[in-house]
Amino acid sequence: MKFKAGVFVLASALCAALFFSPVAAASNVVKVGSARTVQGGSISIPITLEANQGFSSLKIELSYDPNVLAIETTFAHLAGFDQRVINSSVKGTVVALLSGYDNGSRDYWSGYEIDKLFTINFKVLNDAPNGDSKISVVSAEAVNVNLKEVALDISNAAGAVTVASSHYGDVNCDDIVDIRDVTLFAQYLADYYGDLSKAADPAQVKLPDNGGYSKFSYSETDAYQVGTEKGLVNLKDLLTLFQFVSNSAGVDSLPVKSPIIAPTQTSILVNKIPLS
Repeated sequence: MKFKAGVFVLASALCAALFFSPVAAASNVVKVGSARTVQGGSISIPITLEANQGFSSLKIELSYDPNVLAIETTFAHLAGFDQRVINSSVKGTVVALLSGYDNGSRDYWSGYEIDKLFTINFKVLNDAPNGDSKISVVSAEAVNVNLKEVALDISNAAGAVTVASSHYGDVNCDDIVDIRDVTLFAQYLADYYGDLSKAADPAQVKLPDNGGYSKFSYSETDAYQVGTEKGLVNLKDLLTLFQFVSNSAGVDSLPVKSPIIAPTQTSILVNKIPLS
């Protein structure tokens, strides 16, 4: 069978268009964060909007399992909005409404990535079962300044809180306590306090989020729980983790709940931490 040259070129062009045409990237993508903690632990879950195309008002409804999670606090991040309401009065449900009207000539934040629309701080119940507890987007809607609907993509929005048995020292949540955990913990303390000598301050308490560190668990960093130190995260915990990983100073399990480490050692910088 013979084909005319022009027909062959056209057919080739059509095939190329079908197989190689770029797929348009999704816009206004709603995402719920995920995190891991232990029974009784606290965790922060951000709700973000990726590939934002601009909106004037936005409403999102979330659902979670109240038999696993309890809301401690919520916080709306977009200061440019005149009305920011987050209703969590009904257990298992969160409804957030963000609305701006002080400048009717534009849509808010058009073209900007929105790192956080709002954050929900959860506490995991003490009797919560191990496993993933899903946080789902039930519905989401938005409009622009002309009251036209802005489509929001919630097709892959769900996040989860993974509840695990306490595994103290597993700072990076890989189920292994090793030098990686020591390194990540030391980096966090050095970044947060400016230098590690300041991390010896016993008044410093753990923060409610991961400080920007991917897969960083505060629940696993409280390795030294002697007296009033329980619930604090500072250089004593790093020293305890260091001694556990190096099999020194009699630290053979975590957390430590009886005095093994002399308090004066907590002022020593990480490069001078003794092995025994």
